[in-house]
Amino acid sequence: DFYAISAGKEHKAEFTNTEKQINSIYGAVSLSYADQLYLDLTGRNDWSSTLPKANNSYFYPSVGASWIFSETIGSLGPVSFGKLRASWAQVGNDTDAYKLEDYYTLNYNLRDELMNVTRNDTRANPDLKHETVQSVEAGLELLFGNRLGVDVSWYKTNTFDQIIKLDIPPATGYKFDLVNAGNVQNTGVEVALNATLVGASNLTWESSINWS
Repeated sequence: DFYAISAGKEHKAEFTNTEKQINSIYGAVSLSYADQLYLDLTGRNDWSSTLPKANNSYFYPSVGASWIFSETIGSLGPVSFGKLRASWAQVGNDTDAYKLEDYYTLNYNLRDELMNVTRNDTRANPDLKHETVQSVEAGLELLFGNRLGVDVSWYKTNTFDQIIKLDIPPATGYKFDLVNAGNVQNTGVEVALNATLVGASNLTWESSINWS
């Protein structure tokens, strides 16, 4: 039961310590009218230690609205409940610690008692900005006689200023540059069906199927 690094097959040890801090302010407001119209608003601001002082503050809001039209219109035949909804949101994102300046890493070989210094293969970027994700969603919910439900959704998401590693010529002394780039878009449709097959007093059987 004697444990020593020198007795191991690999004579390596690593210790890493990083510090990162995010300060935030967040607020939300929810409004409703006559149990038919609903509005939700949010706002958040972050200050991140991993971004340069000129760009370390970023604000991102959201708004969501819904209308229960079955309450407004009244009788809709077989439809016992109907709701339209729409939302827009923006989200910010920072990066990992120590990406703004180039620095060296100290390596110590315990077996040979040798020390060397290496440099990161990614060149730092002192002008980094935060990533931004914007999304839009719209949907329709219908309920037929409290037994069959349909939920249809459409969404579109765009990601701007992604923080990515860009390949550069090794002659620069680095393999990658850290940059803000890109506009990646995702769009989709989702349909969900929910049914109560059995609704007895002592037994309930519900099933759902989803397509996207």
